Amino acid sequence: MKIPILKKSATALLPPEQCLAKTCGMQKGCNVYTHLVLCALTVRALRDVFRGTPRENLISVAAEWLAALHDIGKATPGFQQKIYAALGEFPDLGVQVARADHAEYSGWILRERYGESFAALAAAHHGIARKLGNPQFYNDSAAVCGGEGWSALRKQIREEVIAALKLEPCDTTSLPAWQAPLVLGAVVLADWICSGLELPWGAPFDAIDLSEAVAAAGFAPLRVTPDLDFEAIFEFQPNPLQQVCRRKPVPGEIVIIESEMGSGKTEAALYMAYQMLAAGQADGIYFALPTQLTSEKIHARLNQFLSRIIPAEKHHGALLIHGDAWLEWNLRTTDPEDCTTPENPDSWFQTRKRALLAPFGAGTIDQALLAVLNIKHNAVRAFGLSGKVVIIDECHSYDHYTGFLLKKLIRELRHYQCTVIVLSATLTGEARREFALLEPQQPAQPLLPYPLVTWSHPSNGGELTPFSGADARTVKVAFTENLAETLQLALEKAARGEQVLWIENTVSMAQQVFLMLNSCAGDCEIGLIHSRFPRCRRSENENKWVGLLGKNGEKKRLERGRILVGSQILEQSLDIDSDTLITRLAPMDMLFQRIGRLWRHRKLDFSRPTGAERRAVILKDPRLDQPEQILPDCDALLPYEAYPLCRTCEALKDKHLLTLPDDIRPMLEAVYRRRTESGALRAMQERLERKIETLERQARIAAGPVMDVRDDDHATTRINDLPTVQILLLEKNNRGKPLTDVLYSPFDGAPITLPSPSASKSSHVEAARRIMRTLITVPEHHAPRYDGFTAEFLASAIWIGNDSLRPIRVAYLDSDGRLLDRAANPLPFRYHEKIGYTYDTPQQKEWL
Repeated sequence: MKIPILKKSATALLPPEQCLAKTCGMQKGCNVYTHLVLCALTVRALRDVFRGTPRENLISVAAEWLAALHDIGKATPGFQQKIYAALGEFPDLGVQVARADHAEYSGWILRERYGESFAALAAAHHGIARKLGNPQFYNDSAAVCGGEGWSALRKQIREEVIAALKLEPCDTTSLPAWQAPLVLGAVVLADWICSGLELPWGAPFDAIDLSEAVAAAGFAPLRVTPDLDFEAIFEFQPNPLQQVCRRKPVPGEIVIIESEMGSGKTEAALYMAYQMLAAGQADGIYFALPTQLTSEKIHARLNQFLSRIIPAEKHHGALLIHGDAWLEWNLRTTDPEDCTTPENPDSWFQTRKRALLAPFGAGTIDQALLAVLNIKHNAVRAFGLSGKVVIIDECHSYDHYTGFLLKKLIRELRHYQCTVIVLSATLTGEARREFALLEPQQPAQPLLPYPLVTWSHPSNGGELTPFSGADARTVKVAFTENLAETLQLALEKAARGEQVLWIENTVSMAQQVFLMLNSCAGDCEIGLIHSRFPRCRRSENENKWVGLLGKNGEKKRLERGRILVGSQILEQSLDIDSDTLITRLAPMDMLFQRIGRLWRHRKLDFSRPTGAERRAVILKDPRLDQPEQILPDCDALLPYEAYPLCRTCEALKDKHLLTLPDDIRPMLEAVYRRRTESGALRAMQERLERKIETLERQARIAAGPVMDVRDDDHATTRINDLPTVQILLLEKNNRGKPLTDVLYSPFDGAPITLPSPSASKSSHVEAARRIMRTLITVPEHHAPRYDGFTAEFLASAIWIGNDSLRPIRVAYLDSDGRLLDRAANPLPFRYHEKIGYTYDTPQQKEWL
């Protein structure tokens, strides 16, 4: 750490009014006193916005104190010499400035009087938490902070600020650990808002209406239409689950909804959220899902819901929030720190760090997990979630790393007065207990009823509400090990007019199945959906097949039989309905999700071909029946572990008929309840336990003490055994045009102009959007090497990484689909319009 170096023992002072906090263009901005008072008043203005809601009390008096003191480190000779130097002035304050970190100075200055934890918050207000060092050397009167003279000057400023604000007494030395992120998050938000005022030095600030500045940033009291019943919002009668969920939770309550696939859990959760909003017991909604695609689908539904509960003149749209959501944001072309505009009222929130501050959002669970990870500005994310209804869907789909973080997040959300609603069709009893933060049950506890709503009150423990599910439905189940016979079965079903869904566990296997089916498809239509198409093609493909196999596809289904092949994306991301399901064996919870795509919508039953039966055909490795045979080759079963697959096979061995929803709970517990194993199964169990232990240890580190803070780009919300990169494909030789000027993508009908460094913001945004829509995500070990085609020419438009991380790879695409490096050397990869990105094999070329 570099610090200012003293030139002499006595350090010159500035008058308090000349201690600057900001610049205003190339002129002096407001002084430290003014900025601190304005920041504390902005905290009060934010509290007024949330009057009568949980967040009013979460913005505590401690937040006012922190706002009033957070930038006191600017009243130091090092910072003042730095800010005056930026204005072309060089007062002799007795230091040679190497680096002046005013946030760290604030921590050193405040800790003796206000406590270590409070001082650490002041030091972290730029998003990076630090150890404050030895108080003997780093304190208010230390030489680096200007000595006794500057200490006295800061005391004068502090006393004037506290007197002007009439701050209520607050014991800052005993701030609860859970409250610290909310205090810091509120102050950072207030700091951002009032820093945008651009107040010149000496200008009067008493007349500034900070409530207008807060409103201009997009914060206003929520107004929802009161006394709406379920039918008025959703335009249909509630089913038994939705009737149960007419009960209103309380802030801090965790509600676990377990009900079969397609049973209306989303509407049930949203109606509970409406009741919280209408009662003033929630400040917004964040709907968290496992993938970008599922969050995009819910985003549209959430906006429709909001349009029905919020008066038109008060309407708030929901912000889409995930890693690539900025591609859909209506970004402005002016300074991103400006206030919102009537044309884009949510524009202030449209940055990664601010997105969760928006009143309503739908996005990935990853964005919410950033609140508990050790990253910059995690406190802002925590404050953004506080007081909201947080709906977590498909919570069964996360591994033990993400699952550990999710449980930690739920514990914190309870402190933050959130109402947490967890949705799943396939939770085990143990997972339900952990998500609900309930005490462990006795091992001999009988199976819980299903479907079930669990209410975990913050003070009264848990309460169970069973309810009657949908009418029982039976599904025929058949195992097979013969791929050739299964291919023939799929073609026969499609020839009779059925809509067949085929789900594989890997993209490469889905591609192979598609090619084999496509080579002898006849009149039936064959489709393929997976992640290794460019974003633009994938979106087109998904929209097409949702239109064909979705709930409104009655007429299309009657035209012809079809087979849709895909990877795991088909088990939860798309709302599709099949007459017959063919699936590779997966763990029981995933199998139930896939079976949920079988005869999903009752309204389509009348359009199914005569003789169609609700049937799931499961392809499995024959060695799974004899665990000792598969044990030496467990990795061949990835992405799933051998142990749950063997347990799933065992549970289904004599089960030729599944009854839904009655069999969901017993079958899940038959697979996942812990038991003592021996032999090969014990070895598989130990392998899985070691993996779980490793993942949870990594999660503890990621959410551990706030040292070595990372930026968003390096945040790890999921552990991927196969790291991925994105590939940009260009027409061969880029049509002879310089790569630094224009790009010719095979997936974009018009050339993409690369902006110069001096080009407008809109030019940079548009180029980045178009490039991102053509990228293909693939495993890094199956991507071209970076040094074969470096991506420096893209640096003006998108982030291309650094020497240790190269997320973007580039290749040319020749006329027969082969990838080439920049020197036109062939690479062992291909791209084909029908199957997407693939590894070059003679068999695939023959089938194509």
